[in-house]
Amino acid sequence: MPAPNTETARNEILDRLKDALDVSAFAGIVVEYDDTSDDHPQGEPTVPVVPAGQPWLRAGVRHADGGRASLGSVNGKRRQEASGIVFVQVFTPSGDGMKMTDALVDIILDAYRTGGATASGVQFRSARFSEAGKSGVWQQTNCLVDFQYDLIR
Repeated sequence: MPAPNTETARNEILDRLKDALDVSAFAGIVVEYDDTSDDHPQGEPTVPVVPAGQPWLRAGVRHADGGRASLGSVNGKRRQEASGIVFVQVFTPSGDGMKMTDALVDIILDAYRTGGATASGVQFRSARFSEAGKSGVWQQTNCLVDFQYDLIR
């Protein structure tokens, strides 16, 4: 089933992350989502208020490609493909030997590796991570997941 619109697909993509975190040991973790009231404009402080010693995440969806996915049309509409990357930046306090980072990365990537497609047919593949290293007092690791879905337009 194709997604009714881009907003629905974006919400389902990010809900997959939220649902996985809510049933984990990290329920209630601070997550800064793109273009929300907690998002900071360029040049302003980029670290949200988090309790001392606690991790936090920054998550977003970046569309990168798309195009016509069908030759014919139904009622003048065609299937359009959209694809891109889900990113989740993991920030954990430095000094615990990456234990907290590894636990969070497993939860995040498993959220997209398991469960199949969303209700609107968003599919996930190539869930992966890369340690970026120290960023101030934080250890940063980036999780990336490719996604693809169809729209009828």
